[in-house]
Amino acid sequence: MKLKFRKTAGYRLMSLMVIGTLTMTSFGMVQAKSTSTSYQEEAVSSKTTKAKISSRLMKQFQQDDKVTFLIKMKEQTNTQKVAKEAVSRAKKQKLTAARTQYTKRSAVLSELRATSEETQQALLTYLQKEQKKKQVKEIHSYYIVNGLAVTGTKEVMEKVASFPEVDQVLPNETRQIHRPVDLKTSKQKKQMKAVDGVEWNISQVHAPEAWALGYDGTGTVVASIDTGVEWDHPALKEKYRGFDPAHPNDPSHEFNWYDATTGSEAPYDDLEHGTHVTGTMVGSEPDGKNQIGAAPGAKWVAVKAFSEDGGTDADLLDAGEWILAPKDEDGNPHPEKAPDVVNNSWGGGPGLDDWYKDVVNAWRAADIFPEFSAGNTDLFNPGGEGSIANPANYQEAFATGATDQDNKLGSFSLQGPSPYGVMKPDIAAPGVNIRSSIPGKGYEDGWNGTSMAGPHVSAVVALLRQVQSDLSVEEIEQILIDTAKPLTDQQFPESPNNGYGAGLVDAKEAITALTDGIGTIEGQVTNEDVNLGDMKITDQALPQKEKAVHPHKKPAKTKELKKEKNLDAPSIKALPMKAEISVLESGKSTYTDEATGRYQLTHSAGEFTVKAEAYGFESRKQTVNISSNETAEANFALQPLKKRTISGTIVNEATGEKVKDATVYLVEDAKIKPVKTDEDGEFSLEALSGVYTVKVFAKGFKGYSFTADVTEKPVEKAIQLEPFIGFAGEIGYDDGTAENARAFYDPGNGWAVKFSLEKGKKQAQLTGGLFRFWSSEWPAPGGNEFAVEVYDASGKNGAPGEKIAGPLKANALRNGEWTKVDLEDQAITVDGDFYLVYIQTKKNTESPGLATDEDGPNAERSWQLTSGAFSPSPKEEGNYMIRALVDYEADVPEIISPKAGTISNKGELEIEGKASPGLDVAIYQNDEEIAKVKADQSGAFKEKVTVSSGEHVFTAATVTDKGATKRSKPVKVIIDQTAPALTIDTPKKGGKSNKESLTVEGKVTDDHLDQVTVNGKKATVKDGKYSARILLENGKNTIKVTAKDAAGNKTTKKVNIDVQYEAPEISKLTPAENVHLSSGESVKISFNSREKLDATFVIHMPLTNARSKLQNTTELPLREVSSGTYEGYWTATSTAKAKGAVIEVIVRDDYGNVTRQKASGTLNINEK
Repeated sequence: MKLKFRKTAGYRLMSLMVIGTLTMTSFGMVQAKSTSTSYQEEAVSSKTTKAKISSRLMKQFQQDDKVTFLIKMKEQTNTQKVAKEAVSRAKKQKLTAARTQYTKRSAVLSELRATSEETQQALLTYLQKEQKKKQVKEIHSYYIVNGLAVTGTKEVMEKVASFPEVDQVLPNETRQIHRPVDLKTSKQKKQMKAVDGVEWNISQVHAPEAWALGYDGTGTVVASIDTGVEWDHPALKEKYRGFDPAHPNDPSHEFNWYDATTGSEAPYDDLEHGTHVTGTMVGSEPDGKNQIGAAPGAKWVAVKAFSEDGGTDADLLDAGEWILAPKDEDGNPHPEKAPDVVNNSWGGGPGLDDWYKDVVNAWRAADIFPEFSAGNTDLFNPGGEGSIANPANYQEAFATGATDQDNKLGSFSLQGPSPYGVMKPDIAAPGVNIRSSIPGKGYEDGWNGTSMAGPHVSAVVALLRQVQSDLSVEEIEQILIDTAKPLTDQQFPESPNNGYGAGLVDAKEAITALTDGIGTIEGQVTNEDVNLGDMKITDQALPQKEKAVHPHKKPAKTKELKKEKNLDAPSIKALPMKAEISVLESGKSTYTDEATGRYQLTHSAGEFTVKAEAYGFESRKQTVNISSNETAEANFALQPLKKRTISGTIVNEATGEKVKDATVYLVEDAKIKPVKTDEDGEFSLEALSGVYTVKVFAKGFKGYSFTADVTEKPVEKAIQLEPFIGFAGEIGYDDGTAENARAFYDPGNGWAVKFSLEKGKKQAQLTGGLFRFWSSEWPAPGGNEFAVEVYDASGKNGAPGEKIAGPLKANALRNGEWTKVDLEDQAITVDGDFYLVYIQTKKNTESPGLATDEDGPNAERSWQLTSGAFSPSPKEEGNYMIRALVDYEADVPEIISPKAGTISNKGELEIEGKASPGLDVAIYQNDEEIAKVKADQSGAFKEKVTVSSGEHVFTAATVTDKGATKRSKPVKVIIDQTAPALTIDTPKKGGKSNKESLTVEGKVTDDHLDQVTVNGKKATVKDGKYSARILLENGKNTIKVTAKDAAGNKTTKKVNIDVQYEAPEISKLTPAENVHLSSGESVKISFNSREKLDATFVIHMPLTNARSKLQNTTELPLREVSSGTYEGYWTATSTAKAKGAVIEVIVRDDYGNVTRQKASGTLNINEK
């Protein structure tokens, strides 16, 4: 079997003959200075037609007969090379700076057009024929990128892909402006009245100080690719390059405006974004009001490439081509009309996407500064590490992040690193609550986004071009970076970083660097406390190179050095040493050469404080005056720091037992070797004088850390480790099937996979690794030995950083099964991303072949280790088949039922909850363990427990033989089996009433009373008494009162009440006729009514006899002589005298009803 391997830069081919009747397979082998090759590689040098076509484009043809697609040709112009050659010719011809720039731009433009015309001829001929056949609707040829935009059928597209000069056929995708955050979704837009003064963000970048130096951008041109601009806005009108003071309302739009979306001849902005952005670059009113722009003297031009739906790739390529050389009315490009800087407040998603890179390179070659906003978080890009959008993430683009008034990173600002391996963003600028111009000739604040930040940087570029018009893009980048104010925070503690880049753009410092110049600091750092005594040193070294490293600069010229020294001295107190040199005011820093102790650092002119620092030595500072184009010297002699001891004892927090083999290390000083505790749990290590974070980890325990200050004295610490209660998990990114395998030619190299903990998990213990290898078929004869290493992700941009463990020897299974490597004894605790690394310990023919998954989704987590350096693996190599076995920290259980505060009368409760899957859960009642149950695979658990009356507090904890987690949140349950005490005080039992309603009242007592109901109606309860008003019915009424407590206990009592609404009737009342009575004579009073009534009568004397001794209202009794018949007598006295006295009878029943009736016959008493 003959295996073939592809050849790439730095790689070599290998052919291997395998004798025997084997099925042909192909594997990759790599030598130390090369990457790996794949099993499925074939000796095919060109892409197939199908491979050229984007799968996303193919899907579009499923919906439409004709689709717009982009064609990228294989041959592309090297614009940087063209520009370099043009400058070289200009220098020989001794052209002026302005003429040199024009020559360079013209050369770039001409070469781009020539390449396009030469390579597109055959393709255009075919497309034009198809256009006549109605198979092609539109054709647009580009030169800024050698390509075309075509609207045509699928058949045409596939034919195009077959042309050998075609490299790719891509969909015409849509990009978006970086829309302001929360502008329309979280708050209503607020129209702001124009006010005097300079906006805070303009002052923040020190633009007014640059104006004071005489630089406001006059003579420069800024451009934007955006949503357009309201050209006649009062803050922008006179800044428009097409503005004509003689005809202020009739500007020239040729060379100054281009609409790639609809072809509008005059500038407009239907989406506000572009007007706001342009205002931040140049805006201010003629009378000096509303100073919203950082370069108010500059002119602006604009391209509209975005509509409400976004900007298509075709339109953005068109826009980029116009920026390179604005076109006249006939479509002819004019490079002399190109702007100094183009602001791009738009972008796509994160990750690799080179579609616009050729455009950016062409701009750079033509000295057009390419500013791009880093991008904002949104639904599809939540931000964080590596989230920066393209094209801002290109190394060739200058990316801007956003800050607020406190110079803190905007929460929405996307972060680096770039997938191209560089730090991003490059710089930061204000982008929170920015006030600027908007269409309608108004102003608006509250705009948040990196779109608002980028224009500040574009404006500062204009200021620099005013100072020196022939500055190259690279020179401007360097000045911006060198003069930025370093910014850091908790997430980004060092500068530069992937949040703020080099820091906040500073217009004044940038201008000063050009006007006042840049000088150099150099010197030497030595160790002044070296005593070699009587010693002879003879050193014969090979010639070597010495160089000083400058931040953001290419290495200085090197010089050869040969060491030949004979030292015979009793005392040497100044040996050179490696140290870091920092300028405190600017944050600039560099390192000394370790062999010579010398350093060199470029810096803007002025007086600064320079600090020297080195490991194990006290730092020193001194003031240095730096003059333009001159060198200031600053030498340092550093004293070693004293050493002191950090010691202690470590025990198990749960059991008090001493913990053996716990590892103790210093976070801030990795050079101090970690130590392990002995049989008695004791440890001791020696540290340099200072303050340290001491971390402790041990198998089966949670990590622990404390601060140790050994500046003045040693530290002794008693430590209690909390047991790590965990459950097993597996992390992997391959699909489980191997399509390929790989092996290096040389030992010492390896492959790695980056692992992330399960979402929501902050810490785990790495217990093992799974490695999948190819069978013994390959490599031949192969071998089983390999090694494993573990790294954290503290390297640059999340790359492998510090080695946590290894190398650990292991043996591979070459039978298609996974090889498990046990790491439990290493007590590895990971609290974030980490790497498992396969190390090949022998040459390829004596090693196993590490399997790769090439047809599953690429997780982009595979790394390669070659020649001691890590780098991301090529995507085509897929996912290396390495998995991590971890113990996730067990969750503290949660009791779901019963709920806290539950009151019950049951003698048995079912405790339900959730915990980590498959682990035992102990249930505690009033701090006493009463049950133990295992959580199922979903993490659910439940157990029945017996309870008695009273208060019970339930908690739960996950338990193992190592200990237990913290207790769950306590759940208090009250068991109440006593029913409420209840009385009915009103009405009384057997009561009677004539009312239609009644207020029932009584007393109730219960510690957990829920409610009292009267005949089903909820009563009012207060201070142990209840009351409820109810309606009554005529006849017998039963009143039912029920008291219920929260536990479900009930007490019910009843009383009956008889109700009679109707009053008794009176009949046959006598006397029916008038009666004359003399003294001593009696009158009989009688009537019929209901039986058993209370009957009385009264005599009502006439008013004329009111003084009579007979009381008018005295009721006199009547007797019931028979059932329902009532009689009585009244006898006249000698003193009574009346004419027409009235007899009234009154009857009352037991219900309270009363009936009165007057007799029709009256009394004449003692009247003649």
